[in-house]
Amino acid sequence: MNELNKIQENAESNFQTAIRCTLKKLCFYDEVSSYIIGEFIPIVSNVNKNILKPVDPVIKFDFNNVLQEKQLIGKGNMYNPVIGREYLLKGNIEDQKLQTVMKFQYYESFLPTNLTSIRKYIDEIGKGIGPARAGILVETYKEETLFKLKNLTVDEIKNDCPGVPKIFIISLQDKIREQEESEETVLQLKSLFEGSRIPK
Repeated sequence: MNELNKIQENAESNFQTAIRCTLKKLCFYDEVSSYIIGEFIPIVSNVNKNILKPVDPVIKFDFNNVLQEKQLIGKGNMYNPVIGREYLLKGNIEDQKLQTVMKFQYYESFLPTNLTSIRKYIDEIGKGIGPARAGILVETYKEETLFKLKNLTVDEIKNDCPGVPKIFIISLQDKIREQEESEETVLQLKSLFEGSRIPK
């Protein structure tokens, strides 16, 4: 284990909470500083219970993966936030009257895993594709939609989803790859100075 990993792990162990969530809405984003204030929806999953640690008793979840009583607002630095994308936020919780605020110092980014988030994500990054065409892709490939977009050829996707023009498929594939590459590069640089974790 190198020295940088030790420093990051020691810093992360000081935080009270790690919450996996989906970005629902951007309330504020400063492109220069990458500071955001966003509304997030926590994700509850049996698979991820080992990393979901909502230690503050104020945070309550229902069985539909929606925050039960209060809004979850995330505040911190995040490169190129995308509505519908999933994040693991690590930081400290502050309870306020109408909302719960997570001031995060670390985050990890993931492609969305539930159908609603996948549809929103495709609609968000695929400018002009629209919810109907995004819906065709999601209805065809279900939870594997983003995996298929990354790994199948344009012709294979076009055959499976004839209602989606090739130009939109190419655009989506390029955007997904470009976003992953640029985010990974920036997070590698930021991790050296600020502690953001790079998805594995």
